[in-house]
Amino acid sequence: MKGLKLFSLLLLMFLFSCGEDSTSSNDDNPNITPGSCSLILNGGEYSNVKVEFQSGVGGYNADENQTALSFTGVNQGLVLVITFSGNKAGTYTIGDKNGIALTMANGDPIYLTGGTIKVTSYGGFGSYIVGTFSGQAMSPTNPTITVKDGKFSALRGF
Repeated sequence: MKGLKLFSLLLLMFLFSCGEDSTSSNDDNPNITPGSCSLILNGGEYSNVKVEFQSGVGGYNADENQTALSFTGVNQGLVLVITFSGNKAGTYTIGDKNGIALTMANGDPIYLTGGTIKVTSYGGFGSYIVGTFSGQAMSPTNPTITVKDGKFSALRGF
């Protein structure tokens, strides 16, 4: 039930976000456009496919001790969600409480089954949560996908 509350709150934040706050900075990682995410997929039908997302928002749920970030894709239907324990910078191993899932524009889900999420900056409300990720993933049609050069920057809305 609490997970549903977090997801609902994140979805509302995403639906009502109006773009980037031009007064907020993203100084901890200037190679990442504020409010964006990108990654490269390799394996099966993906051969160095760069996937780009925008409109990144997220926040912290104290009841669950969980941070959740959500991004929409440049192509319609593309969605990415990153979750990790706590609310601070650090390195998180993908597993039970830390994960990344994306839905490709064609509807195919891809889930990271191993790897790391490195949060380099965790700002307060109105600032950005910034970091990188990489790992191994799978989809219903492809059990072996490599995710590399993942980077994200999401506006912290809650």
